[in-house]
Amino acid sequence: MIDVVFRDVDFSDESIIAQMDDFVNDLVDTKYVSKQPASCWFRDFKNFTENSAGLVNVSFNDQIEIFLNDSVYHDLYFSDLGLDPGGTVTESRCKVNVDKLDHSDVNAQIDFLNEQYRISVAQPINEGAKDKLHFFTSDGLYGSYSFYAVCIGELVGNTFVGISSVTLVAFLLVPHWTAALFVFPIVCMMYIDILGSLQWAGIHINAVSFVSLIMSIGLIVDYLMHVLLRYYETP
Repeated sequence: MIDVVFRDVDFSDESIIAQMDDFVNDLVDTKYVSKQPASCWFRDFKNFTENSAGLVNVSFNDQIEIFLNDSVYHDLYFSDLGLDPGGTVTESRCKVNVDKLDHSDVNAQIDFLNEQYRISVAQPINEGAKDKLHFFTSDGLYGSYSFYAVCIGELVGNTFVGISSVTLVAFLLVPHWTAALFVFPIVCMMYIDILGSLQWAGIHINAVSFVSLIMSIGLIVDYLMHVLLRYYETP
């Protein structure tokens, strides 16, 4: 279940409501969603106002107040509407059930993250507003999906920087430059052994193993540097 968020728009404008409806429909049309949301405040609000003759000449804020005075709608949507002290809707949300997403498939999670962002950016209301979208989706799991999307590239980059750094330190600080010729291949060999051990044990790349792998470079080089330094200092 993801939150479809709308903010910093004029909710009294019918064209904005139409765009909100289009955004929800675009999300539902993806392969990860099988059906329309069971409840959505602006759809029920539209039906409520159209079927209430006494609300035709009432201001939007008063319509919202009357709408929320209904106990059913209040229980359903009060938490979905962000109201300022004057009763103006400043932001709102609608929940969409992403029931076709396989949460055991990392590639599917990354694909869904990219798909919902593509749909969000493509909305007319978001044109030129990539840093602060007016319409977007949100979910607590997006942080994990984002991590999966970048972790391999980050791991490769951090590994390269880490091994290069310890090799440079050995070259500069150990009494003889040939120490670098020992540090680089041995650290690489031991690091590959660690990766192989994780694969053999069935441990995947996650937040814990990611940090552990980066830290392991420092642990690998520690004893190696001690032995090298003692070797080069020995007559």
